[in-house]
Amino acid sequence: MATTSLGSAGNAGAPGSSWALRTWASGARGRGQVPGSGKGATLTLTIIVAILLAAGGIPLLVTLRSPGGWTHTLPLRERAKELWWRVVGPIYDWRWSRVEAAKQALPKYLLPQGLNNTLPVHVIVIPRLTQRLADTRARMAEVGVAYELLNGTDGRQPIPAALLDLYLGPRLRDLVLKQHDQHWIMMTANLLSNVQAFHRVVEREQQAAIILEDDACPRPNNGTWMAEVVKALGQLPEDWDIMYLWAQGGQRGRFVGPNVRVVRKAAGTVCYVLSLKGALNVIRLAEHANEGIDKVLFYHEWRHHLQAYVTEPPLCSHGPSGDGAGSTLEYDHGGSVAAVVGRLLRRARSLLVPLVEQDSLAGSWRSRGQLRESTRKADPG
Repeated sequence: MATTSLGSAGNAGAPGSSWALRTWASGARGRGQVPGSGKGATLTLTIIVAILLAAGGIPLLVTLRSPGGWTHTLPLRERAKELWWRVVGPIYDWRWSRVEAAKQALPKYLLPQGLNNTLPVHVIVIPRLTQRLADTRARMAEVGVAYELLNGTDGRQPIPAALLDLYLGPRLRDLVLKQHDQHWIMMTANLLSNVQAFHRVVEREQQAAIILEDDACPRPNNGTWMAEVVKALGQLPEDWDIMYLWAQGGQRGRFVGPNVRVVRKAAGTVCYVLSLKGALNVIRLAEHANEGIDKVLFYHEWRHHLQAYVTEPPLCSHGPSGDGAGSTLEYDHGGSVAAVVGRLLRRARSLLVPLVEQDSLAGSWRSRGQLRESTRKADPG
């Protein structure tokens, strides 16, 4: 059974980014506008954080007032979402319609010749779940493609701190190790498993690869499946990062080909195709994650940080019946009050930390500028 290697992708382009930051900060000093130094910017960010905290507190209040605890189908919550989208929905539709029109005009993706009309396939498995592993092997035999197993992270076992450090960083490691909510731990293990797959794609410099979780069921479940996936790839614009073979919920946009359409936001990493560019992007985004992998992708698709698409009809299903029965992520236990509070605090922290770091960086640049200025005054040359 193949296991993932422990390499990690480097921070490509870091020197250029540092140079750009220095240049921008230097110019801002010259204009008297050091980043983060204005009270107006801080006040604006404070207001934004307050609004988001207030909005995020609504589910918590609903939870506390509900005798049955949190569920994802509370009528009050769904009604609030419906009213919200009546107001902001047309704005988002207008913005996305412009983006989708541009995507439709892009050149199509060309499959690299070295792939020979087939893609590498990585299947994430948990060795402890022997029956699921046997079922996975049987399903892959039906479609007749070569594949490689990747031992994922088991959320039922202690997650090694070294593994968290390597793939997700010390900040998320501390969050996980201090958690007592089983759903959050399981979601982090799932995030970690997918990130390990991303690293494998990067380490092997695979231009495109299929990643399946062990409850993914290829459709059609016969020898034509890979040909259908390759056909869908040929309909993608060249900007693509990820193409879902199945996704749940979210919002879909315009078709860019007969069987592929834009994803505005969607959840579900059960089965998808990832480009090398997409793998690098998602690795970077996952290092700052405060949620499971589904929501990491969901949020960044919505913000145009990831270029996502989905096959329609789907070329995979979540479980044999398509309803995700048997998922190990314990969705039914993910809504305790502690879990809701934890998510709210993590989101608040993720918003405040960049603000503190920006002010610290601005102070550093001010100090350096003052030092250089005093040096110039002291030097008669």
